[in-house]
Amino acid sequence: MRLDGFMMEHPLDITYAGIKGYYLLLVLGGISIAFFAYQVQKATRLVLLGAPDKRFDSWGKRMKETLTVWLGQRKVLEDKVAGTMHVLMFWGFLMLSSDMLDLATANRFSEHILP
Repeated sequence: MRLDGFMMEHPLDITYAGIKGYYLLLVLGGISIAFFAYQVQKATRLVLLGAPDKRFDSWGKRMKETLTVWLGQRKVLEDKVAGTMHVLMFWGFLMLSSDMLDLATANRFSEHILP
């Protein structure tokens, strides 16, 4: 690639400490993937040590609680001033996100999917 009359090399074509950039990328990528797999294995072992719980015994009650805390922002409203500002911003971002979704899908459907 040329930049202002200078020839630039691609970073993968350069040799770093005697190792070609492509091979260095493969080695570092392999180390990263191995470390990630090790961390997943550790976390999985910890989760499997736990006792089973009854998650689906009162599904309706749990869903209602989740929706009131998440959409209703019940916990945040314990602080009146900061909570109210937080809820207004949260709902504003939800509306903005729905508009962005509508704009992103406008050319893919014959009509708008959101009001």
